[in-house]
Amino acid sequence: MTRNTYPIDASTPAVVLKFDPNVMHHGGLGVIRSLGRMGVPVYGVHEGPWAPAARSRYLTGRFLWRPDPADADRVLAGLRRLADRIGQRSVLLTTDDAGAIFLAEYGRDLRRWFLFPDPPADLPRRLAGKYSLHELCREFGIPSPRTVAPDSLRAAREFASAAGYPLIAKLTTPWAKGSGLLSTSVVASQQELDHAYETCVRSGDGLMLQEFIPGGPATTGSSTGIATTIRFAGRPLPASRNGLIRPPPD
Repeated sequence: MTRNTYPIDASTPAVVLKFDPNVMHHGGLGVIRSLGRMGVPVYGVHEGPWAPAARSRYLTGRFLWRPDPADADRVLAGLRRLADRIGQRSVLLTTDDAGAIFLAEYGRDLRRWFLFPDPPADLPRRLAGKYSLHELCREFGIPSPRTVAPDSLRAAREFASAAGYPLIAKLTTPWAKGSGLLSTSVVASQQELDHAYETCVRSGDGLMLQEFIPGGPATTGSSTGIATTIRFAGRPLPASRNGLIRPPPD
């Protein structure tokens, strides 16, 4: 098989920025390897020298830093210092929802040092939020499963009675989760539903429930179209990419 090749302008560095505390996050490593192999100077922001992505041979430079998007001023100051060390304007690539949201809402003053997309300021947050994405789908007439963001345990149970078990439970803002729950999981009983709801109440996380639409044996998906891993009966299961997309009525 013949692979088409095109000239690559590798003169502009790239900075890979990650807010997600998951040290095994693979997205950033993929960016580092793909661009580094083409000769692009790649700089990474890492939790520490032991992070797998920080050990990549394709990195030009490593910045050991744990940016907190809740402290916007400090993150902006840190990125400016990083730009000064690189010495030229760079492409800034975020690899998680928190990063995309941060740049859309606070990145205006960084454009002197970095190149990155310029979507409407509220759009990344609306797309990343599980319930706000559902509302966006309804706004544009895109099919989506029956969904509720219950404001009480009673409302959660009423939805479960109408939709039937199992249900899909999601954190409405998974980039800011503090409950310890998985961002997406399958709820198979009222006991599991009560536990998920009460855990979110204690942590302050928002909970969203969706009807379960099977996409194949032991699979489910996400209305965002992004594959994920869920737990059913205590065991991790692979998820399909389109198992939750409800077709329009005939």
